[in-house]
Amino acid sequence: MQPNRNNRFIERDADTAAAIGVMRDAISNKRTCIVDLVNYKKNGDRMVNRLSLRPVFDQSQNLLYYIGLQSDVTGMKEVEENIVKYITQSFRPGA
Repeated sequence: MQPNRNNRFIERDADTAAAIGVMRDAISNKRTCIVDLVNYKKNGDRMVNRLSLRPVFDQSQNLLYYIGLQSDVTGMKEVEENIVKYITQSFRPGA
């Protein structure tokens, strides 16, 4: 993806839509939040980014800005999904 390009064109899933709601609520209430955002590359590959937002206040508790950190957690999410799939298939009654 090119720098400074708006990500709104990238397809969103239901979990990402919920995460956007969590971010809006956290920003409105000046709170910290951590959410996972699912996006898709132009070639259709899924990618998952973990976004952490934290408000920064001055000594008088006035909001100055937010610090945001983004990490690619695609591989970790794939491993988690494979573990759940394995457990679900392995421990079914009659399996």
